[in-house]
Amino acid sequence: MLKKFDAVIIGGGPGGYSAAVRIAQRGGKACIVERRWLGGVCANTGCIPTKVLVSIAKSISALKKSQKLGIAVERVSYDALKIKAWMKNRVKRSVKGIESILASNGVEVVKGFGCIDEPGKVLVYDDKEKKKMNQLLDARSIIIATGAKPIRPQSIADDKDIINSENILELEEIPKELLIIGGGYIGLEFACIFNALGTKVCLIEKLPRILDTEEQEISEEITRLMKRAGIDILTNTDSCAIKLKADKVLLAVGRQPNFNEEELNKIGIEFDEQGINTDLLMKTSVRGIYAVGDVNGRLLLAHVAISEGIVAAENIMGEKRKMNYSNVPNCIFSIPEIASVGKKEGKAGKFPFIANGKASTMGETDGFVKVYVSAGKLVGASIIGPQASSLIAVVQALLGKDTKEIRRMVVAHPTLPEAIFEAISDAESAL
Repeated sequence: MLKKFDAVIIGGGPGGYSAAVRIAQRGGKACIVERRWLGGVCANTGCIPTKVLVSIAKSISALKKSQKLGIAVERVSYDALKIKAWMKNRVKRSVKGIESILASNGVEVVKGFGCIDEPGKVLVYDDKEKKKMNQLLDARSIIIATGAKPIRPQSIADDKDIINSENILELEEIPKELLIIGGGYIGLEFACIFNALGTKVCLIEKLPRILDTEEQEISEEITRLMKRAGIDILTNTDSCAIKLKADKVLLAVGRQPNFNEEELNKIGIEFDEQGINTDLLMKTSVRGIYAVGDVNGRLLLAHVAISEGIVAAENIMGEKRKMNYSNVPNCIFSIPEIASVGKKEGKAGKFPFIANGKASTMGETDGFVKVYVSAGKLVGASIIGPQASSLIAVVQALLGKDTKEIRRMVVAHPTLPEAIFEAISDAESAL
């Protein structure tokens, strides 16, 4: 019997499962086809496991600095096998949580490799080679949510010691020396993690500066702090032009949308090297087919994928909603953290964490808050420092508001958010 659904979603990552749940919440029938694991890269080899490692790295760093707080720590050591076990436990709990949410909403999950035969028809195979088909699903709408995969330049030879951001999590031992190729957010996070674990880290970037997605002042500050921590950073450097000794080489040169060009061409879905083309309703060029998350190449962020999945789902269920990318926060879990949101235009105001009471009591005084004010309104900010990934939500909530009104707010003391309000005051004083 042919199973019929309001939507079949190919891919069970953040975009896919969020879409499925929202369709169910709107009274629809949804099915997810997933070939590997629910939760996608985010839950299994991305956000969750790496943030476990970031948390451990921060704890180690804090212990090493604790003597200045009056805490006697003779020696900081760790058990690599226990760290890996804890990481896998957190991943398992995250996936179980996703499974529970899908089950409680009546979302059907089909294991296998999903292929679009034609609009409205999804074939499910046992494997990528399509040797055996096990199901045919009828879908009023289809959502492609197949994510992205690590980029491996053709110039890089195959070698067991050259690894990517996913299989580095499978290492049984912490390398003594690690060479990281790529100075984006992935490279920075792993550089900070392994540096805290005692690995000698060298990071190589072909561009003039690391983290070129953020403004220059942020890039300069994190470069200074990482070098101070003992991480070697080489910019304007082509990895093919140098020979450095290392136990492992991590390729962190980015990710690319994961889709089958032949399949898309067959059904007429437009795409380019950036990803599957979509409008703000998340529709592709083929009626009834949507694409959400990393596969459309707009912004490769889990929280964007979640929002896109919800937008697609609501449009499928008869609503009309457009995706808004104007105030999407970007967070980098380096040590210290980095976050930004909004526009970098107008008058800038700045406040250092060394002058913030709460940061001082924590012994976490590196970094600063930098805000931008235009026409009397807060339009954007960059933060490097303690809990930047959480603080950016405060800025996000205030974007577009009159700065005079913001300054009239009574803010708790001593707290880290005070730095945001002081930076706004600094911007206003120079207007």
